[in-house]
Amino acid sequence: MATSTEMSTEQFEACSIQGTIVYTSEKNGSDENGDGSQEKPFQTPLQAYRQHGDNVTIYVDSKDETKVRFHIV
Repeated sequence: MATSTEMSTEQFEACSIQGTIVYTSEKNGSDENGDGSQEKPFQTPLQAYRQHGDNVTIYVDSKDETKVRFHIV
């Protein structure tokens, strides 16, 4: 059974994505050189907000490398 922090595929796909999509990765991102893309993610969600304002959907890298790489904050 899924815990409250896990989402089914249907729940994930039903999420409303608003504004610019930005990716962050504590491990592989950079607030100095990142651009928020999957290839060059920011390191922190704060930098995503600084660059794109409140109208942004932020994907954060998974801490578990056996699961999906990014998930919505």
